[in-house]
Amino acid sequence: MDAFKRELHERGLEGKIAIKKTGCRGFCENGPVMAIAPEETFYNLVEPQDVREIVSKTLVDGSPVERLLYVDPDTRKKIRFEKDIPFFSKQQRRVLGNCGQIDPTDITDYIASGGYQALLKALINMTPEQVIDVE
Repeated sequence: MDAFKRELHERGLEGKIAIKKTGCRGFCENGPVMAIAPEETFYNLVEPQDVREIVSKTLVDGSPVERLLYVDPDTRKKIRFEKDIPFFSKQQRRVLGNCGQIDPTDITDYIASGGYQALLKALINMTPEQVIDVE
């Protein structure tokens, strides 16, 4: 994170590109990992010395850093997008749907993603019986 903050500052990109530290995406053995939104370019095994190249190639020019792309162990093909990685493509996340999207230490991030809406609905718009009957 510090390397990204420094690089964005040095390039005058502060405020133009947001970086967010998130919880584990469930793919920890390939960490540190990062996903660049909105297209979800996925990098694994990212180290601080990779930051300059990621910013230059991907964030500024829009092209991938090939050596940081995930390599499918079965096909040996490089995969650029998170949604195409078998580990992720076979999942339909419900409880952890925001995992990797929000900062788990920032409650405003959770609220901005719709967090606490069910609680608000239960407290304001529902009777205790209606809450109990929800499936």
